[in-house]
Amino acid sequence: MRAFPLAMLAVVAGLAACARLPPECRTPDVTRLRTLDALIAETKGNLDRGFAEPQARTAPVSTSFCLGSGSGHVGLSFCSGGERRVIRGPQAIDPAEERAKLAGLEDSRARILKANPNALALCSVALAGR
Repeated sequence: MRAFPLAMLAVVAGLAACARLPPECRTPDVTRLRTLDALIAETKGNLDRGFAEPQARTAPVSTSFCLGSGSGHVGLSFCSGGERRVIRGPQAIDPAEERAKLAGLEDSRARILKANPNALALCSVALAGR
């Protein structure tokens, strides 16, 4: 029974963390730049190591509250579902493909910054002013 209150606390904390970002940091350009920066760092790390080192990742597991059941009973039940898939261990890479991927990621980042050069600066200023 303790797991449910802890899970709800985690959800509320997660939502609160999202709400704390200033509007300047929630634009599509800033979101894309942050994603591209993470992918660029990961790709550079792969090239430095000579292999990919994925972190353990699982497919999302959905959790919901369901009213009733398939047999028509009315009541409140806790339902969860979804498949978990874990990826572990180093993966071989093709350095030429990784370099091409890195170049593409860096080009995408440059295009976003060219279209909106102040995207990250506005977010940084907003975060610094807190």
